[in-house]
Amino acid sequence: MANVSTIGSAKDYATLQGWEDVADGEASADQWAECYSGSDLGAVVISGWASTPDANNYPRIYPAAGRFVHRHDGTRDGNNGAYASGTDNVIEINNVNHVHVEGMYIRTTLNTQWHGGIVITGGDGTVIDGNCIYATHNQVNCAGILLWRYFFLYNWSIRISNNLIYTDRTAGSGWLGGIRARMDAYVSNDYTLNLAEYNNTVSMQHGTTHSRMLFYSYHYSHNYAGSTTLNRTSENCIALTDVASGSNGFYDAVYLGATATTTQTTNWTRNNCLSTDGTADDDGGSGHLVDQTQADIVEAVATNLALKDGSNAIGAGKDLSAYITQDALLNPHGVGGWDMGALARMSGSPWNYYAQLAG
Repeated sequence: MANVSTIGSAKDYATLQGWEDVADGEASADQWAECYSGSDLGAVVISGWASTPDANNYPRIYPAAGRFVHRHDGTRDGNNGAYASGTDNVIEINNVNHVHVEGMYIRTTLNTQWHGGIVITGGDGTVIDGNCIYATHNQVNCAGILLWRYFFLYNWSIRISNNLIYTDRTAGSGWLGGIRARMDAYVSNDYTLNLAEYNNTVSMQHGTTHSRMLFYSYHYSHNYAGSTTLNRTSENCIALTDVASGSNGFYDAVYLGATATTTQTTNWTRNNCLSTDGTADDDGGSGHLVDQTQADIVEAVATNLALKDGSNAIGAGKDLSAYITQDALLNPHGVGGWDMGALARMSGSPWNYYAQLAG
């Protein structure tokens, strides 16, 4: 049975880091952080655990029961529920396996390169599900969810599902990411990442022309041998952006140092994805919607990523019930057909999203 600690004002721990500092030394890895609304739970680095997490015993960060009380409501500025905020990395998973981060509201201001709302630098079996991430980009090479620098793990798998990522920008220019997988070859070893992405919605609203990659794969070799392989599956995902020039909903890139002999491979499988440019179907697959008008897809592209009445994403998804059954708000997927994106639109015409929030 999991050891459940409460996190929040007048709870077992006031901050997530306070919980982690104790949990990482416990004999059992089954340490759960049950988070409560009402105070900022702060940034946390999950690292150096004495125990060995597995698929049945694992660290978990999640909101207490109570939809739209301790769990977010899916909007950028509405009811945040249990929330953690910070500058640069808010939740960092550093070579600890099977960590679950579910249903949290995460707010970050990205002032330093290579940071993100959730950053994973190693963690086989990681599950990132149902979170609402709001990231303000003030620096290049940042992301809402960033995976990179695999120094210790050479073959690992991650599931990222049902996440809502809102981004904007107040300064700077350069490459950004919504969900960014960076495959680094810094030593002469072979690395493989198996990344499964299901029903995520990413919105980048900046109003200026610069390089934005909403679902982004990047191989980097700093003059070493070895190989990097990214096996990436993206299904029912939505990529929304306000400026076509310099933007890519789905994008894969490679950088090799002058003397690098690295073999770098991306195997990207995509089905039933939507983009406001033409990239959703660049790697084949089926069921895609491309060159969509973002204002026709969701309620409000900057603040509310719920599918609006008449959205082309309604009923356009693929049945993924073998992997996920609920959306970011714990509503069932697949009622009246599978939708694209992190927020399922229930059957009925019309269906009132705001009434559903109240329920």
